Amino acid sequence: MKIQTGISALLLIATSAISPVLDAERQKTIQKDIIAISHLGGDRLGYAQAMANYLKLDIPQAGFDGLTRSPLNQFDLFSGILAIRESLQLDSIGKSGSTELTTGSEAQGKVDISTLKGPAVKSHDFKEMLKGRQTKAFPLAQHAPADWFYAHFSSLSRALDLGDYLNQTGGAFYNRFSDAPVDTALKKRLLNQLAIEEHKEARIFYDAVIDEMALVSSDFFFGMGTDVSLIFRLKAENLFKSTILSYRKRFLQHTAGARELLMTIEGKPVSAIISPDMRLRSYLYLEGNTAIISNSPNAMARLLRIAQKKERPLGDSDEFRYMRSVYRADTDAEDGFVYFSDAFIRRLVSAEVRISEARRMETAFRLAQAEKLILLHQHAYGKLPRSTDELASAVAIDAATETQLRGLLKGIKIEGFRAIDPAMGSLGFLKPNLESPLKLVTVREAKGYTDFVERYSNFWREYFDPIGIRFRKKDEGIKIDICILPLIENSTYNQVKALLGGAPQKHTIVSMPGETLSLAARIGLDTVKILRNSSTDLKLLDAVTGNLQIHGLDNYPTIDFDPGFVAGELMRGRARPDVLIGVLAWSLFHPLRATIETKDAASAAGLIATLRGFGHYRSRWQDFDVYDYDYMGKKITVFSLNIARIITFRFHAWIDGRNIHVTSTRDYAEKFLDAKKETQTISGNLVALYRPAQISREKPHIVQGNAELMQKGCLAHLGTVKLAAAVFPGEDATAALEKRYGLKPICPAGGAYSMKDGRPLHSLFGTHAVSHINMKVVEELFVDFFSTQEFKLQFEFTPHGIMSVIETK
Repeated sequence: MKIQTGISALLLIATSAISPVLDAERQKTIQKDIIAISHLGGDRLGYAQAMANYLKLDIPQAGFDGLTRSPLNQFDLFSGILAIRESLQLDSIGKSGSTELTTGSEAQGKVDISTLKGPAVKSHDFKEMLKGRQTKAFPLAQHAPADWFYAHFSSLSRALDLGDYLNQTGGAFYNRFSDAPVDTALKKRLLNQLAIEEHKEARIFYDAVIDEMALVSSDFFFGMGTDVSLIFRLKAENLFKSTILSYRKRFLQHTAGARELLMTIEGKPVSAIISPDMRLRSYLYLEGNTAIISNSPNAMARLLRIAQKKERPLGDSDEFRYMRSVYRADTDAEDGFVYFSDAFIRRLVSAEVRISEARRMETAFRLAQAEKLILLHQHAYGKLPRSTDELASAVAIDAATETQLRGLLKGIKIEGFRAIDPAMGSLGFLKPNLESPLKLVTVREAKGYTDFVERYSNFWREYFDPIGIRFRKKDEGIKIDICILPLIENSTYNQVKALLGGAPQKHTIVSMPGETLSLAARIGLDTVKILRNSSTDLKLLDAVTGNLQIHGLDNYPTIDFDPGFVAGELMRGRARPDVLIGVLAWSLFHPLRATIETKDAASAAGLIATLRGFGHYRSRWQDFDVYDYDYMGKKITVFSLNIARIITFRFHAWIDGRNIHVTSTRDYAEKFLDAKKETQTISGNLVALYRPAQISREKPHIVQGNAELMQKGCLAHLGTVKLAAAVFPGEDATAALEKRYGLKPICPAGGAYSMKDGRPLHSLFGTHAVSHINMKVVEELFVDFFSTQEFKLQFEFTPHGIMSVIETK
């Protein structure tokens, strides 16, 4: 979770009076640093804003851009990521407020959690849907709980390789566009907690001994710390056992306070190695060719019950078998497969999980507050507090505040810069929800859950929609298939279906060298909000099928344009004049070609003739002219539109069978007619092809635009660097933060952060005041990108539901 800013309502009574401990000189130094950090954009720990609130400093909030609605992310929409977010609803969980001061009946009231019913949403009749279909799954599906998250890989090394590829490509791509990217080392954190080593030799070992592997979890809160279990089917049991035991011995020796336990779970022997802060928490079960490594005894118990056939596994459920008829198990077709089952989604939206997680967030918030206070102590005195008592008295502003702080810190232990709740663990390593079953909740919690169910039900009036994702790493790229069964109701996707719905179409995409982008879609004509007040307008629409293609030619653009905003507005059913004018304006700087499919050649000719009828139109602000010219025996009709006697748009149209091609420049039209063309037939409601290897003229512009984005992301860390320099003088800022908080500021372009004359700077981008960009360094980062032949996205509405395919080559 994000570390919350502010020290909370517990500190609201603090005044600006100088503390008898935090003397005037110390306060002055701290305030000066906080103001400097805030002017740099704040820090990733939220410390400066928290201390500003605590010390009553009036520092304006930065970053408000006046937008009241977040933009629609086109990649999330058409890749299916948005559907996953809408199904799981993880972002809607907040602190429970169970520990806040309450009065009257609310303070005394308790509600039996069994009385809180989840969303009344039906399941699909998968047994009926399975009729006549062949299904195939890997054996480990018989070891996974039906209501848990499930991810299958053909081997652990392949899972790690795939993770590395996604981190180096997708992760690097995300970091380039992130406001301030950081590395929280989630993969390393989980592997270390499970006592699993990762290095080149280890990966070779995993390939030699593991036949297949599955990762399972009862919820999806990996960042907070949750139960994570790895299930292995082995092909060399003795070698696996001896090597894993040697790994565990090393973790046991090198982890402070770690101890080993031998226990019996569900009648089976289990070995555990555990540290007090839960950073090492690994339970191991070995029998025959099956091995389980988990960070939770409760998770281990559930998995052992399934192994002993005391519970029905995921592999026996009709919905999983149906998904495995859509994506049949095949080591040649997939390296990894992720499944969000109907039962898992129901579990995530249940009262037990949501309220348990809200309570963990409450604990996490207290721990985050405590860690900010520890950092304040270090900032003020140059040393760590030895106890929470010392911390409270040293940083309190007055006696009342000290009392409040002692209440906040009650039960918390301090180890270095980290705060630990003995019962719940530490930030990132909190006790899993699975180990904290709930029976009674507060009235406030019950009311909050009831309100959530009502909101959720507004999205899903019919069915829950299981989600399957298949990955395959190819020699030349990666392929990702996503299936959401069968279709989310009453969500953003309804708007998309209204615009792009109907059966998937076969789009014949004809392109020429130099065309970097091709989009093909079938537009629902009844949803197009164009003027349709006359019989002429209706005649224009009656001539076309709705199949539309847009192509972009490599060129020297001089302005930037956000096509995502235009698409977002159109998805919302708007044809706002400023959106359409934006497309026209972009065509002045970037040649575009449209292919409009009509019902037949006669319809194409009739459409051109109808448009010609508008020729020689004159008004105060517009002139519209039409004329023809011949090129290589082809008649090209030019539509010239002048606006306010300032800007002239020219569109060049010609007929090719039943297709009408329209370009925004004469040069584009003639080059296309002369060019040797490539034809691809691809099915989908929407198809997108992006060809970085075709980019030549536009390359400097793309590099420069991304360099500017990277610069913003890198410089956004200067406040964090300033904080580290103030609190840990003489240390490397990024190393100090990673060592103490497991948080490493990242600049995708590389380089290093440092301090000069009391000011933070980055070696490649400088400072906010004196910034510079090394374009050659940025260009080198995009070598692989510009060598990629094609990114392909296919988005379909099918009987299975939403199907997306993302592929690179």
